[in-house]
Amino acid sequence: MQSPFPPFRLLWLAWLLALASTHSVASPAASADGIQWHKQGMPAALKRAARENKPLFVYWGAVWCPPCNVVKTTIFKDPDFIRATRDYINVYLDGDTAEAQKWGEKLKAKGYPTLMILSPRGQEVLRLSTAQSGRELAQTLGFTRNVWHPVSELLNEVLSADEMDVRSLQAIAAYSWDQDEAVVEHPARYAQKLFELDRRLASFGEGRLRSIIFMQALSLKIDALSKAEALAEVDKQRYLKRINTILDQPQWRQANLLALAYGAEKLVTKLTAEDQPGNPRAALIEHFLQAMQALRRQPGLGHELFFASFNPAIDFHENFATPLDDRDKKQLIAYTLNAL
Repeated sequence: MQSPFPPFRLLWLAWLLALASTHSVASPAASADGIQWHKQGMPAALKRAARENKPLFVYWGAVWCPPCNVVKTTIFKDPDFIRATRDYINVYLDGDTAEAQKWGEKLKAKGYPTLMILSPRGQEVLRLSTAQSGRELAQTLGFTRNVWHPVSELLNEVLSADEMDVRSLQAIAAYSWDQDEAVVEHPARYAQKLFELDRRLASFGEGRLRSIIFMQALSLKIDALSKAEALAEVDKQRYLKRINTILDQPQWRQANLLALAYGAEKLVTKLTAEDQPGNPRAALIEHFLQAMQALRRQPGLGHELFFASFNPAIDFHENFATPLDDRDKKQLIAYTLNAL
């Protein structure tokens, strides 16, 4: 009988617990991360935003939350990101408090961590994806400090514009689509728009931003399918080609790592079949594993991305009976013990 917690899962859990205990002594409001946090609560922050006509950067997290601690030790320490937050009223909502839970519900926060931009009137503009680097998110903050309409409207504007605005594309790429309630309820609608944008960007050739937008669109399109539904064969072939291209390009696979890592099993299931001639499923699985191994050799890969890169191997082992690579196991064990 297969264990409900394979060795990799146990190591993953051990590392998360270790990271949480390492960073659980202080909240952002009490830390020296360089961000100037507004400490008088959300109602006072909204009044100040309206009075000063400044947007808000809202961080909804928890002291015990390991992904939150990764954000605090990476994005919140980035000098570019810190400088960008100076144009905002910055609010930390501690999810362990009743007040934060109330505001989390009002703001429709879906999980820890949630990072969002609000207009001076308190209207949501953007949810930031933590898959982006601090420098990339700083560029988005630089754009949204003067653009205060929701990202759905921004997407419509970009699609109707004669020319592509790079800053708008960066904001769309930085958006955390899977945390947006409207998107979760209507994934097919937003997938169609993002695929349309992807087609518009074809004249620019393949590129990092385009790869992110494509992955966002594909993830939403697959989410819109029922378990029994299948993609059209022509779409499967086109999407499979794009996935393989992204896996081959170091910058693109790193930019899309979280989408690739946590969507690997879903992508393999929907883009390939076990009984296809030539066994493209086995080929895609092997390509994923090789790409993740190559990614781990790239310098400067943070904790979150490093551990996420093992997720495809875990999912393939559990869902497709793919053997775990002994080198991967040794590398993960050594890295985990070092982190502990």
